[in-house]
Amino acid sequence: MTVDRAAKRASLVAMAGVLIAGLLGVSIPSFAQGPAPDAFALPSDDAVPGDVALAVDDTPARAEDQPGLDEIAVDAETRAAALPQSEWDIPYLADTLDYDYLRAFAFVRDSIAFDPYRGVLRGAEGTLAARAGNAYDRALLLGTLLDGMQVAYRFAFADLDDATVERLLARSMQPAASPLPQPGIDLTPMFDPTTLETRASRDYARLRSVLGDQITTIGSDHPTDLAAAIRHHVWIQAAVGSQWVDLDPSMPDAVAGTPLATAVSTTSTIPPEDHQVVTLTMTARSFQDGTPIDQVVLDVTLDAADAASRDIFLFFSPDVSGLGGTILETLSGDVSWRPELLIDGETTDGTAFRAGGTGTDVFGDPTGAPDLVSLRLTIGRSDTSGGPDVATRTIIDRVPAGVSADAVTADQLLPMIADDAGPVGMAQVMHLMVSTGGADRRDYSIQRSQSADFTAAVMTSEGATEGYELSDLLWPVAASDQSLVVASESLAVAALGADGRFRGYVGAPRVFLGALGRDPHEPNALFNEIDLALDDVMLVSADPAGPGEVARRQLWYGALETALETQLGLRRAAAFDPAGLMTLGPSIGDPTTQRLLTPADITGAAGGPVALRGALEGGLWVVAPLDVSSAGSWWTIDPTTATTRSVLDPGLGGVRSVTWTSSSTAGRTTDTVMRGGGPKGPRPGGTRQGNFRYRAPKKGANEYFAVVFGVSLTAFEFFFGLGFAVVASAVVAWMVL
Repeated sequence: MTVDRAAKRASLVAMAGVLIAGLLGVSIPSFAQGPAPDAFALPSDDAVPGDVALAVDDTPARAEDQPGLDEIAVDAETRAAALPQSEWDIPYLADTLDYDYLRAFAFVRDSIAFDPYRGVLRGAEGTLAARAGNAYDRALLLGTLLDGMQVAYRFAFADLDDATVERLLARSMQPAASPLPQPGIDLTPMFDPTTLETRASRDYARLRSVLGDQITTIGSDHPTDLAAAIRHHVWIQAAVGSQWVDLDPSMPDAVAGTPLATAVSTTSTIPPEDHQVVTLTMTARSFQDGTPIDQVVLDVTLDAADAASRDIFLFFSPDVSGLGGTILETLSGDVSWRPELLIDGETTDGTAFRAGGTGTDVFGDPTGAPDLVSLRLTIGRSDTSGGPDVATRTIIDRVPAGVSADAVTADQLLPMIADDAGPVGMAQVMHLMVSTGGADRRDYSIQRSQSADFTAAVMTSEGATEGYELSDLLWPVAASDQSLVVASESLAVAALGADGRFRGYVGAPRVFLGALGRDPHEPNALFNEIDLALDDVMLVSADPAGPGEVARRQLWYGALETALETQLGLRRAAAFDPAGLMTLGPSIGDPTTQRLLTPADITGAAGGPVALRGALEGGLWVVAPLDVSSAGSWWTIDPTTATTRSVLDPGLGGVRSVTWTSSSTAGRTTDTVMRGGGPKGPRPGGTRQGNFRYRAPKKGANEYFAVVFGVSLTAFEFFFGLGFAVVASAVVAWMVL
């Protein structure tokens, strides 16, 4: 049985909002105005000294205080019902425009603001959701409206002169003449605005205190050439009678028939090379005959605009080919693994790779296999300017501290932590979310409501998940994780323009990475994290920025993003046993005793984490604890752009919750694992038993193992309601092992 996504989207019933509010005591949210104009505005310099001492609550949420699935479903449905479909769905919008091509032209001109960036980033749907786009994306939106009106059209191209480019850049600071309403952070009720602003203000003030007067010396070098980004111009030519009519809605006073330039070429579609992309590359490094060899085991390129609306998951599965392969791998202890990319239910298989092992073959002779040194996922992007950007997630790394990855020998490798299910590092599911600035708020609420219903109805009884596809079981994960993307675009990005002097917008793909699995460093621990792995928000201003102005905003943006991740992590923690829980992050605990490290201090950081030293070697500044050797998290600041990020060692950043629980009623003892000096291993007098069970394979499929955690129904509710439903899907169902 496969859950039909189209049917789920279409099943939202138009309910009377007042009736829902009366029955459940839920106030109907009003999004007509969105957040107040000064919401989350950059704190003034005068506020910084006092904000350093702001009190924040680092206590993880309690299970008994969290909402149930039924409350979540109805609340989200109510929020979706408050957003008119004609303002979010292009076919409904075309209907309200009476299928008039001139009204469609006027709508894009008057209701969609202009953002300067390169190529296609958001697509038609994302541009409508963002209420803004560049010439490419606005042309796509207008063209899609014309499709619905059955008006033929084509795309026209030309390069703009300098004077017109300057006019268009000035246009980007002007709001839309007739803007559509845009919901704010209140659309995602798991984030409390007051708590967020307090935490961000405290962290911003402390970063400012550590930087001191150096705030005025950084952030002046932004690498993006906005003029070059918009010089190549595109617009629509519509077939009206026997003529092609230019529809260029770029300027506020634009009229049909008058483009900004004379077309030099036309096409029926926008060329693929003009689309921004996201790349996923996984590399396995192994020793073969004493030499480390890199093998690319996954290499996928995704169109950014398309990927932003997809559910994208990455996991690993054993690759056992044929009876001979099964016998050999059983004897040798070496199983091949392959990465699998799941996009809206469609699977792309990567290349199988060996994890390593020794044993005997069927004749009793010794066997060996390539020793896996490391496994890394590289997330890249290109904004069509020829300058890709990357972030790397380390999945497995067996190179000891202090040893060069290029000079390590096979006998120096750290042990591969594994059990009967295979290497612990393979036991994780990663969720990739592409943010282009065009997250569909209405669709988010619909998906959240309906996946809550699905979770309650399907995943709350023994064996209820049988027969469902993996994409169905992961659907609640995708719906709930999207809360961070929506909140980030609604709060952190929007806040950069809250004072009216600057505008902040997403000009290249941002990639959020969520992960849940067994910690490869603490094999008895379950970790979950979600982080903005690849980030870049552009700033435009009507006036030249003074010393430190860009840096202040970049620090504030970094503090806001960290506050979002921290609050989400603390809320997720309600699903865990507090006795076995620890939350980590640069905004957690006491960050008052911190110092600034620059590349000149690399020698003094010799005892610190490898990732921290790597940041300094890469030219970044680091705000870290006075005792660098004990640093588990820190902040990095790029001195050229002032880009500010929170970093969690050894991950990509944010909050990481660690716990281990097993069922005491099944003859197993409870293991409590805590980071930072907490207890490790079984309780005294107990023995840890394998927390795995063998699951019969589906017909025609390979065998696999399932990791099963003793999680109750209440944990489903907490994970789903607070932004992470993996417990209700991948972990309880399969965990894809």
